[in-house]
Amino acid sequence: MKNYFKFLVPALIVATASCTKEDDTSLPGQIVNPVFSEDFERPAGEAPFNFQTNGQPWTNFAEAGTKTWILNQYQGAHYLEFSSFGTNQASNIGWIITPEIDLTSALEKRMVFQSAQHHATDLGNKFEVLVSSDFDGTNVLAAHWTAFPFRLPTYANSENYTMVNSGIVDLSQFTGPIHIAFRVKGDGLPNSNFDGGFEVDNIKVF
Repeated sequence: MKNYFKFLVPALIVATASCTKEDDTSLPGQIVNPVFSEDFERPAGEAPFNFQTNGQPWTNFAEAGTKTWILNQYQGAHYLEFSSFGTNQASNIGWIITPEIDLTSALEKRMVFQSAQHHATDLGNKFEVLVSSDFDGTNVLAAHWTAFPFRLPTYANSENYTMVNSGIVDLSQFTGPIHIAFRVKGDGLPNSNFDGGFEVDNIKVF
């Protein structure tokens, strides 16, 4: 059974990921509200998440192959997921990119999120976080993207569907508008070692 609500913090998965407490109140005596927040949930009676946040569209881009990210759920909890399983394509590279996020009013310029994997056993099945300050909302590959370290979910079948906290993703090198991308690289060939699935949830930028 899927263990979606088991949150682990592996100690040494990515050594460069920060271990700072991930909450909304890290500045002494001050509540820090996010400048961007998305948990993919919508109030009862409203339409499900349709790849828009506050009316602004996400970018769902297949760099290689035809598979794109989907909205999925388990026991009512929604998240974004990418898996190349069963595509029969030699390469699947899928990007999901946030709407523009303006860091001008961000007090800390940091991001946290949660992620999980399922049936990913080889680190060649890459899951990455990238940030751009010049993405125009259309031409993904024409933009300049910077990869950032974060705490990866453990690549092991025993950890399938286990959500982990990312650690702090430091965005302090940026000012003004940015876009944040989650990218998965794999393939969907029979007996592939690179057809695992990856899930993203609870994204916050402060």
